[in-house]
Amino acid sequence: MPALPALARELITVALRAADPAAALRVGWIQSPEPENRRVILSAGKASIAMVRQAVRLVRNRYDAALVTAPPELAAVRLPRTEVWPCDHPYPTARNARAAQAIRKVLTTLGPHDELLVLLSGGASAHLSLPAPGVTVRDLARVTRLLQKHGATIEELNTVRKHIEQLKGGRLAAMAACPVRAFILSDVIGDRLDVIGSGPTAPDPTTSADAFKVLRRRGLLTAVPRITDFLRRCRREPGTDTPKPGDPCFKHVKNTIIASNAMVTQAIARHLRRKGWIVEMRTGITGEARLAANEFCRGAMSAHRADACVIGGETTVTVGKARGLGGPSQEFALAAAILLQRRPYALLTFSTDGRDGPTDAAGAFITGKTADAMRHTGINPSEALSAHDSHRALDRVGALIRVPPTGTNLNHVAVLIRLKESTRES
Repeated sequence: MPALPALARELITVALRAADPAAALRVGWIQSPEPENRRVILSAGKASIAMVRQAVRLVRNRYDAALVTAPPELAAVRLPRTEVWPCDHPYPTARNARAAQAIRKVLTTLGPHDELLVLLSGGASAHLSLPAPGVTVRDLARVTRLLQKHGATIEELNTVRKHIEQLKGGRLAAMAACPVRAFILSDVIGDRLDVIGSGPTAPDPTTSADAFKVLRRRGLLTAVPRITDFLRRCRREPGTDTPKPGDPCFKHVKNTIIASNAMVTQAIARHLRRKGWIVEMRTGITGEARLAANEFCRGAMSAHRADACVIGGETTVTVGKARGLGGPSQEFALAAAILLQRRPYALLTFSTDGRDGPTDAAGAFITGKTADAMRHTGINPSEALSAHDSHRALDRVGALIRVPPTGTNLNHVAVLIRLKESTRES
């Protein structure tokens, strides 16, 4: 078995290769007949540039226009017949709304003999933010921030988004009166099409009443009054809701998921098995990061045959009034460091977009010695966990993993390794 830091780097490389957006689009591509009239490409999210470049190759440069929302650091790219708008994430800004408005204007010009190719990746919900009448982009940003802070799931967050915006919840597909083919990188556990990117090309089974209930459940009915008032009006006015399953507007829509968190997790497990390891695997892990870490580690330690346990999922951190810094992958690692202290294990956590929470770290690598190392620097691991201050605690002992932004997002992965005598660090 190789040295542990080298193995960690190896597994990160495997994860990123499995999450590569261009390769995923190439493998998942479905060819279609040439449209009689125009072909327009819309690419939104963190992987938008890589995906649109690959799509241009796949259609053999036969397209009339490409509309791209991109992270600001990637927005300087130039492609023929392409407009690129820099957009912010995770909280939308005025430039996101301007980009979404320009996209909406183009979509309304499409007719039955045109074709729309939609390329969606993590971050598309923020990028395609066009508030409903009476709602502002600041309202969108504020409700997003508050829902995240109060521990809302991605399903809850996107239920609200779908009902207070103009391009989500199937409305984008309904707006484009032409055949629509969407190729999707899923950053949602379970790969629900109506949740990924807030479902711009998918039927929406939720209602404005459901969105209202989310705000009430999370104690936010009075937090953003314009949004609450808008949802109340929608509940009273028929015909204002999102298009539902069975709506004729989806008759010519084809959605294809080309990569997901489960695929990344499977790639890591296959890699370890090829090296002769006995591996257990779980996908779909959700909930509070610290609780998920405890459940995962206890379960893995009881799996006496396995050399490694690999999981994938999308955990959350309910910050409350705490002022710490971190993210789900880092909080997962800190909770595990406390549970695994002085035990023969190592754990790698990694967020596939390269950015875990509002930090410059992607995750962490800890061993059974990490908690004691923190104490030697004056940090109490349990207190840091209670304060949701995983970033500073892990950084102090050199446990953080830092990589450049990856340009994609397929959630989080974690690998727990049972150390053999020959690999335990002195």
